[in-house]
Amino acid sequence: MRPTPAVAEAEDRDARSLAFTIGVIALSAKMAKSDGVVAPVEVEAFRKVFEIKPDDLAEVQEVFDRATYDVAGFESYAKQLHDLFEGEPATLEDVLHSLATSPPPTGRSMRPRSTT
Repeated sequence: MRPTPAVAEAEDRDARSLAFTIGVIALSAKMAKSDGVVAPVEVEAFRKVFEIKPDDLAEVQEVFDRATYDVAGFESYAKQLHDLFEGEPATLEDVLHSLATSPPPTGRSMRPRSTT
């Protein structure tokens, strides 16, 4: 049985919202990592720009942390966002604005990474 048009539209909106969220988190993390380390000020700036519900904080932190392993792959996240919102320039401008709100690279580490 096919979902009703309203259900299909809601599912599409949810999928786009999830892709948007993950893409923005990953791009923010990769920008923070671009100087080699992620500083607390960069994490704090991210949290100020993006209101994160306490229930979602652990998942957001996991996506952010995984994306900071290296800066490789930022192009795929940027393309994903572009493709999803190609006809919505205001949304893409919001993404660019939020990414530009991050502080410049600082060279200070947010926390040491285990090598084991």
